[in-house]
Amino acid sequence: MPMTLTDLPKFLTTTSFSGRQAVRTVGEKRPAAHWFVAFPDAQVKVHAVHIVDDVAVEEGTFMGTQNGVLHGSMGDIPPTGRSVRVDYIQVLRFRDGKHVSFNLMFDQLMMLEQLGFLPTPSAAA
Repeated sequence: MPMTLTDLPKFLTTTSFSGRQAVRTVGEKRPAAHWFVAFPDAQVKVHAVHIVDDVAVEEGTFMGTQNGVLHGSMGDIPPTGRSVRVDYIQVLRFRDGKHVSFNLMFDQLMMLEQLGFLPTPSAAA
């Protein structure tokens, strides 16, 4: 069943998601479920949700250990066994009360550093 704007505050604020529960719960409602396959112990902590008209902005933190393949626009990242903790902002748009699009923004370089693909700032100094 598609998520509606009236479902969003309850969906985002009633609980945090982790592991297999996240794949089932978030995967049914969001197209980014592959993240929860790449990070099977994933946890999402929603800090705040701001709603204006048909736009919702979600602020949160994604945490998990990459034990699965992470599919990305630049190719696949094989499992590293490393943990990440990345803050994000997501903008969800609704039309006629139904979810129609989203934009997810997070610090990709920070995530790549944590996965071991880039030197950390302290190691580079």
